[in-house]
Amino acid sequence: YRSTMAWISYAVFFASAPFAFVRVRTRQLEAEKRKLEARVAERTVVIENQKEEILASNELLEHQKEELIQQKEEVTSANEELERQKEELQVALDHLRETQEQLIQAEKLASLGGLVAGVAHEINTPVGISVTAASSLAEETNQMAEKYKQNKISRSEFKDYLNTANQSAQLILSNMEKAATMIQSFKQVSVDQSTEQKRRFNLKEYSEDVIRSLYPKLKEKKLDIRIDMDEDLVLDSYPGAFSQIITNLVLNSLVHGFDGNSEGAIKLSAVSQKSSLQLEYWDNGKGIPVKLMDKIFDPFFTTDKKAGTGLGLHIVYNLVIQKLNGSITCDSKEGEGTTFRIELPL
Repeated sequence: YRSTMAWISYAVFFASAPFAFVRVRTRQLEAEKRKLEARVAERTVVIENQKEEILASNELLEHQKEELIQQKEEVTSANEELERQKEELQVALDHLRETQEQLIQAEKLASLGGLVAGVAHEINTPVGISVTAASSLAEETNQMAEKYKQNKISRSEFKDYLNTANQSAQLILSNMEKAATMIQSFKQVSVDQSTEQKRRFNLKEYSEDVIRSLYPKLKEKKLDIRIDMDEDLVLDSYPGAFSQIITNLVLNSLVHGFDGNSEGAIKLSAVSQKSSLQLEYWDNGKGIPVKLMDKIFDPFFTTDKKAGTGLGLHIVYNLVIQKLNGSITCDSKEGEGTTFRIELPL
């Protein structure tokens, strides 16, 4: 190990050792560099992919944003259109309600006009009889006055004159009382229907007045009309509404219930309970088919357009629900008559 070759080997070894270390270290660094470059390249690819994904996401978001903006504009436009249609519908609804109210008012006035015409016709009869009797009595009186001036009155003639005068007076009185009763009944009913003011009234007496005012129409048929109410039942309410309710129910019976029948029966009853009034109207007419029961209170619904406008029961319904804050129901069987039950708060 001390030979020359050994020392040369030692010298060569120590001289080449740094080069070997550098070479090994260089190879290690190059390997690490390649690994780092591979990692960088891999990371770069990932970043690029992420960048592309982010760009794609941004594009998608922008597209979605544009779609949302477009949808927002469409929704705004749709809302504006809905608002416009709503306003148009509201105007149309207001116009329809106004027209309906006008038609209902016209129907009320037409009904009142019909009563006026009927009562006027009925009054003509007793007034005509009274005029004829008064004219005959005046003529008899003039003749008797002439005989008195001539002093030619016999006992029998004077007796006959007194007899004629008494009969004429009785005839005039009874017919005038009939006309006065009819006028008084109609006057109160017509005033209440036209003014619709609130006041205290006896329900039975008022119902009788309403029925009397309908006599011109009722006399066309042989109807047994009964009013079953307490004599002392007094209400503080709207008599005009009650008048219209009774009138329309009776006319509905005449036009539809007793159509084709010359006779029938109607009953109107009322019972006062603790906090409500139970009013019931019944007739033994033809009744209402089951398929029509859901429509009877609808405006303009009628089974006979020639006989009416279809507003009668609709007016009754509105008066009960809106004017009197009550409720109304109807029970009917075809061929067995119809019953209307009305409940009103006191």
